[in-house]
Amino acid sequence: MTSKGLLTIALLGFVAVTVATLVFQETGAKGTATTEPSATATATGAKLMAYYLHGKVRCVTCNDIEKTAREAVEAGFAEDLRSGRIEWRAVDYDEPGNEHFASDFRLSAPSVVLATLRDGRQTSWKSLPEVWELIADRPKLRAFIERNVREQLSGVTAQDTAPAQVAAPAPAASVTSGRLPRLLDLGAGRCIPCKEMAPILEELRETYRGRLDVVFLDVGKDPDAASRYEVSTIPTQIFFDAAGKERSRHEGFLSRADILARWRELGVELERADRSHDGSPP
Repeated sequence: MTSKGLLTIALLGFVAVTVATLVFQETGAKGTATTEPSATATATGAKLMAYYLHGKVRCVTCNDIEKTAREAVEAGFAEDLRSGRIEWRAVDYDEPGNEHFASDFRLSAPSVVLATLRDGRQTSWKSLPEVWELIADRPKLRAFIERNVREQLSGVTAQDTAPAQVAAPAPAASVTSGRLPRLLDLGAGRCIPCKEMAPILEELRETYRGRLDVVFLDVGKDPDAASRYEVSTIPTQIFFDAAGKERSRHEGFLSRADILARWRELGVELERADRSHDGSPP
């Protein structure tokens, strides 16, 4: 046999082995694919998204609501979470790309939202702004969330609801007013500690008019104020001297007595000035 014939036989043998290998790999691949149909099956059907939607600047109450809501879902629906029928997700709607959550669910403040998905498409949703009123009674709040989740799971379709607009604790005033010591409070309308601060701020504004400048800024209406004053928790009180220099700050609720005590520590005696006006002995 010539060398040319041997070369031809070798080439034909190589081609036959290659074709046989490819056929085997293709058959094996098809066999593997047919063993995993359940993954597609679990991705279809109904699913409940339990969201806690919040902004970048948060108060203590906002954090407490998220924690209590998450605990209610995890404790009451553990099996549904494991099976994927429920998914819990906390979302910052101030983050780039997340802005649509606030508009989609018509939010004016952080809230728990329950959204029903069918085959990956949202079919209904329900916002629970009542969480802000119920956080004072945590067992009651947990029961409220569990009841609403259960209703959604059982196929009850709630009408779309939008959270009610709540007025700000006090009207915002100009931050750049006269040369007086200034108390600046940054908060938001739905923040419970912020709402508790409102009458205190109003009373201080009236009692020490002409001696103390009291200012409230709603970071919900003016988000830039939070970054401008480097605030990440509300309410936050900032104490400025008459020259406009920041002397102290506090995060969370602060009582009238504690505010006046802080001013005394900074060398500002507002109460003494108040007594000189009402005729009380020095």
